[in-house]
Amino acid sequence: MLSAPQAAKVLWGLGRLLRFDPQGLKAFDGSPEDALRSFWAALYLLPLFGFFVIADRLGETDEALADIGLGALLLVRTLHYVIGWCLFPVVMDGVSRLLGRHDRLYGWLAAYNWMQVPIMIAFVPMALLTLSGGDPRAALFLNVIAFLAMALYLGFIARHGLDLPLSSAIGLVLLDLILSEVLHALAMGVLGGLGPEPA
Repeated sequence: MLSAPQAAKVLWGLGRLLRFDPQGLKAFDGSPEDALRSFWAALYLLPLFGFFVIADRLGETDEALADIGLGALLLVRTLHYVIGWCLFPVVMDGVSRLLGRHDRLYGWLAAYNWMQVPIMIAFVPMALLTLSGGDPRAALFLNVIAFLAMALYLGFIARHGLDLPLSSAIGLVLLDLILSEVLHALAMGVLGGLGPEPA
């Protein structure tokens, strides 16, 4: 659990980073302990994750997925959530060594993890719009805007946190997105296999 001074420091850093101020990275000291502490963000976001799972379930148009039991759905999606928080950091341990930036890995990781908090919050309006039966085109538009903002912020953190050229920072964002999509496809494949047998 974060202490009050630690939480204040994280909030200060995020506030700076959200304004595209690289000084915000100074809130994260670059130690392994600080990077490990940033995984508290996953726990803090767990209720929001649960909201997204329920929202997806209520708005599910695929009958095979809609018929899956809630327990099985929560189990698979929770495993997806946990692996999703661990996969990219593990991959980045090797990638940062290849790039000669391993000495900056922990500071980048702390900023990356904490940035997931405002990123996930940014997707809440789309979920609420979908649940309320709002215009799907409006939800899609908001989703695209939030997605582009996410990519922009993560690229900014990669560039300044790891001291990379723009091309390398873009490559890391693409790698992150690809891994996320592959993991999502695998989770959906598992859920599809849990659905009822076709008649």
